[in-house]
Amino acid sequence: MKMKTNTQILMIAILFMSISLQAQDSLFISELTDPADDYSGRFIELYNSGKEAIDFDSLNFYLSRQSNGGNTWGEVRLTGAVAPGETFVIGTLSFESVYGFAPDMATGILTGNGNDPYCLFRNGDHLTGVLTDLFGVIDVDGTGELWEYTDSRAIRDSSVLTANTVWNVTEWEIAAANVADGDPGIHYPSSEIDTLPSSDNYVL
Repeated sequence: MKMKTNTQILMIAILFMSISLQAQDSLFISELTDPADDYSGRFIELYNSGKEAIDFDSLNFYLSRQSNGGNTWGEVRLTGAVAPGETFVIGTLSFESVYGFAPDMATGILTGNGNDPYCLFRNGDHLTGVLTDLFGVIDVDGTGELWEYTDSRAIRDSSVLTANTVWNVTEWEIAAANVADGDPGIHYPSSEIDTLPSSDNYVL
C-alpha cells in the first residue's frame, strides 16, 4: 500500500511538472500599449496558446517591468486563470474607466513609457524566478532601440505560438497608437486565423 501511495505521489508530481513546463512555453506577451492620448490606457495582454488552462494560483508567474533598463523593477504576481486559446489582460488601475470594462487584473506597475522592458518570470520574480518571455531587452534603455514603443502599440505576430526569452524584431509590429487603436482581450494566432470560416461558406 505504501509503495502504491508513493507511486501515485510521483505520478502526480510528474504530471504537475509537465503542465508547468507546458505553461512556460504557451504563455506569452501578445500585446502592450503606451497610448499617446491617455497613459492610463496602458495594458499588457497575455495569451495562452496551449491546450490546458493556466491557473496562476497554482503556477507562480510574475509580470515584471525594468525601469529604463536600470536597477528599479516593478513587479506583480499574477492571480486568476487563463483558459486555453484565451487572453489575460493586465491593466492600469484606471483601465475600466478608459475602456468600459474591467481587465482580468489591475496593477500599478504599468508605468512603462516606451523604453522599459517587460518580462514574464516563472516560480518567482526577477531575482528568484526563471525568465519565460519578454518584450524588449533586459538591462537596456529602449530609447531609440528597435523595440521602443513610446506613444505606440506593440502586437505579437500571429505566427508566434510559443514564448521567447530573446526579443526578436520579426515577432512584433510596433506602430503609433491612441487608446482607440488598442484591442485588449483580442488575439488571433495563425492557428486560429487558418481555421476561420471562409466568406464562401456564407449565403446572403
